[in-house]
Amino acid sequence: MNLPVGKFYIIPILFSWLSVSSCILIPAEKPLNPRLLFTLGSEFLENTESIAVKGAIDFEDDYNRESGSFNLIINRGDSLAFLIEGPFKIDIFRLIIVNQTAFAIDRESDTWTVAATDEKLIIPDYGIRGITPDLLGHYIFPQFYLSGDSRFNSDNMTISKDGYVFHLNPSRDQKSFTLTSAEQDLSAVYSRRKDTGGGYYPSKIAISPHDESWRISLEIDRIKLNPEIPARIWDRD
Repeated sequence: MNLPVGKFYIIPILFSWLSVSSCILIPAEKPLNPRLLFTLGSEFLENTESIAVKGAIDFEDDYNRESGSFNLIINRGDSLAFLIEGPFKIDIFRLIIVNQTAFAIDRESDTWTVAATDEKLIIPDYGIRGITPDLLGHYIFPQFYLSGDSRFNSDNMTISKDGYVFHLNPSRDQKSFTLTSAEQDLSAVYSRRKDTGGGYYPSKIAISPHDESWRISLEIDRIKLNPEIPARIWDRD
């Protein structure tokens, strides 16, 4: 006997398919507790002398919003290069740190500004201000600097490094954490864990001052360990 194919047969099948699909399309976000991130999660950084980080950057305050891409190269021995590009790969801002000296230039300037690495940094187009150049890398990719220099206080983690004291507080659901420093009027929230060979790292960072007058969001697309660094990265011509 042939069964009629009608709506009473199709609806249960459709409901079952939607239930299975929803489970597949919405994966559970993995935990990102800093207590593990800066220990077991950072094992992939062993024997790493330099790292290249690339991704997207967004800035917004009460009046403006800007978007672009960023490239960050961190090299052991206090060397760092940071580039923000706007649409069509136009340079918005460049920062180079070599031997405790910071060199910065933006699209409105014709000459490089020279400053000590503990002076306050200003990037007008992207609202970055109130952060010292030598902490820029710490906020964007803290694992490179802070792993292995940890001491724990109750539920919080305190890390002393390079003359600064950082406090890391996990969220209640253990899927994000906040980094603050007594020396900076800034806080950063890290989330969206991304696995890599031998560990993992937070791929989403939101940085803002304590009064939340502006906010910078960074999304890391990819990282590369011990990359070949072209000499032109350090050029200031």
